[in-house]
Amino acid sequence: MPNVRSGSLRISARSEQWLAKTSLPALNRLIADARARKFDCLLIWKLDRFGRSLVDCLNNIKILEENGIRFIAVTQGLDTDLQNPASRFLLHVLGAAAEFERALIRERT
Repeated sequence: MPNVRSGSLRISARSEQWLAKTSLPALNRLIADARARKFDCLLIWKLDRFGRSLVDCLNNIKILEENGIRFIAVTQGLDTDLQNPASRFLLHVLGAAAEFERALIRERT
């Protein structure tokens, strides 16, 4: 196998768009608007469209909740409304899965 420096691999991967984007401008604007309380409910079609990973999704939902914004994922029946205990339970299960995902990543590195 040829000796290839990691820096050149990183540059190649970036030019081929193999690496994940480090900045998501639309999401950053949404979070800024949430902190400014410009809306009171975020309705999305599917949870996996709200972040790069489960951890990102849950962190974003936490930011919304801290700012009094309700989060609804239509196709998965997720709703952070306090009147919906089954949905809140599902968010806790997803949180446990996220913690497991983080532990696996730490174990691999």
